[in-house]
Amino acid sequence: MKKVSYFIVGAPKCATSTLRTLLNEYYLTFLPSPIEPNFFCTDLSNPKKKISYHNYYKNSKKDDVLGDKSTWYLSSKVAGKNIIKYNKKAKFIIILRNPIDMYFSLHKQLIRNGVEDELNPEKAWYKSLHKKRVKKNFLLDYSNMCKIGTQSNLFIKSIKNKNNFMIIFFEEFIKNQKKILLEVGEFLKLKKIKKIEHINLNENMSPNIFYLKNNLFIFKHFKNTFIKKILLKINNIFLLFFKPNIENKNNKNLFFKKKLQKHFKNEIKVINKIRNSLN
Repeated sequence: MKKVSYFIVGAPKCATSTLRTLLNEYYLTFLPSPIEPNFFCTDLSNPKKKISYHNYYKNSKKDDVLGDKSTWYLSSKVAGKNIIKYNKKAKFIIILRNPIDMYFSLHKQLIRNGVEDELNPEKAWYKSLHKKRVKKNFLLDYSNMCKIGTQSNLFIKSIKNKNNFMIIFFEEFIKNQKKILLEVGEFLKLKKIKKIEHINLNENMSPNIFYLKNNLFIFKHFKNTFIKKILLKINNIFLLFFKPNIENKNNKNLFFKKKLQKHFKNEIKVINKIRNSLN
């Protein structure tokens, strides 16, 4: 099988899933969905069973350009080098976002996935500073996971050909998805399979506290995988049907947000420096 030629390496909760959806819809390409291979971040614990990498692409067509969207790659210290060993001509896409906004979004996502059991984002943040908790799952190391500017610099340094990178900013992508999508298609030299009309995909609705509590209850009290999947689907239908786009009140804690701003002060500078270098 031909090699995977491009990689959307991060960051988590930065509209990478939206980009994958749009590329699969409008271009002659194939990215596994909804699964993320996370095959090359061998330094991080991967819950998936070890399988052949190209097994993820068994449903691709002969003319498809193969891509990989795995947001753990960015926080990995070895993923970049491993990918280059696999394909020296690989191209990379990184999407960056304000780390504070990313934290709140990531916290909710981990609750939905049954990884996080603390509903209050402030309490979850302080719990994540304890090494014992982080050892259980590296995703709960919010401070490190949200250092996406620093991670981007380190990832780029691990790749010799700097021209094989494209940096996108979350806010710009959400505002003008069509423009960014066309730029990505040009960067990757992909062939369009249909005309790109006006695009306005929502990047994961913000679930309300009722939805999150339901998810957490299901993960805690139902061990049967089949029953668990059914209940989670019902809860997702609730989110889709009622569209409860209600922010958790704890997210409006200005005192906590100021603490996060102080914590990520240098990180925001790094991201702004990356932004300015592209202008």
